[in-house]
Amino acid sequence: MSDIKKLNGFFLLNKPTEISSFWAISRARNTLSETLGIPFKQIKVGHAGTLDPLAQGLLLCAVGKSTKMLSHLLLSDKKYIAELHLGEFSETDDAEGKKSVPDYKQNKINSIPELSEIKKVLDLFVGKIQQTPPQFSALKIEGKRACDRVREITEEGGRNKNGSEFTHNDILEIMKTKNREIEIFDIKFLDYNYPKLKIEVHCGTGTYIRSLARDIGEKLQEGAYISFLERTDVGVFSVKNAVHHNDITEKNILQFEASAFGESFSSLYLQDENIIKRFEQGQKIAFRDLDFANKENGKTQKKYEENNSHIQHVLLWAENKQLLGLGELKHDILIPRKIIS
Repeated sequence: MSDIKKLNGFFLLNKPTEISSFWAISRARNTLSETLGIPFKQIKVGHAGTLDPLAQGLLLCAVGKSTKMLSHLLLSDKKYIAELHLGEFSETDDAEGKKSVPDYKQNKINSIPELSEIKKVLDLFVGKIQQTPPQFSALKIEGKRACDRVREITEEGGRNKNGSEFTHNDILEIMKTKNREIEIFDIKFLDYNYPKLKIEVHCGTGTYIRSLARDIGEKLQEGAYISFLERTDVGVFSVKNAVHHNDITEKNILQFEASAFGESFSSLYLQDENIIKRFEQGQKIAFRDLDFANKENGKTQKKYEENNSHIQHVLLWAENKQLLGLGELKHDILIPRKIIS
């Protein structure tokens, strides 16, 4: 049996379609339990960013105490391969939902968008834009996920099965109030054979590709929904290096490196054993007690001085490059925020 206390790090999971992210994680935990001889309930696994059941691709997962860092990996940019089906809208913005032809498409039913027009529309969505989440999403409406609210609504009268007063229109209006600014770094055209349009999207955190498909369809005066979606990258990690949930082993569990967190995080390397012990015990550490002779530490010190003596997120590492946790540099004090060592 492996030592559960030493089971820390991350692994890359290649989720297939037709299963939820939760189910894929559960199966990975079960596989680790069987191969390592550790009880299922003792293995803690989390992931950075849910994939819809109809989507496939990369789930960035962490195990053990490393799950504490997942919220920061959620900030990583992502890449997707998306296939849009033009000519119709979907209630769920993907192939699963009830389809409808928009009114403006009814008047030009035999019209097919030119590739030049499509490329111009795609360019409109590159940059910082406002996006309305799909009504089938995990965002909460009065304590319950929006997708669960929609599923509860009956066809007769559009009322909720348990007697609440939400209708489809209510939920659509509520989702409009949850508009958020997202950033799309690039949209690459890959293929077009009407009604199928294939693109690659490089985007920031919080982007809904289903909403992007819907909005592209509106701009084209066509309607559109996602018929295929694969997440290929999360930050520096690629689906090419991911494994199926039935194939995960201890060898697939890797240790974090600074590059995993992107350029938005500074790093400090702690060499003194007493300083490391104090950090692990959650004690505040005076700036003067840190060693800035290290090249990376020198960069962090310079950034600290340029940012008015404050850096919110600092990764703390032991000299052997083991991740110790996350801290905050503020007014010449290192404050431990998350400890994973």
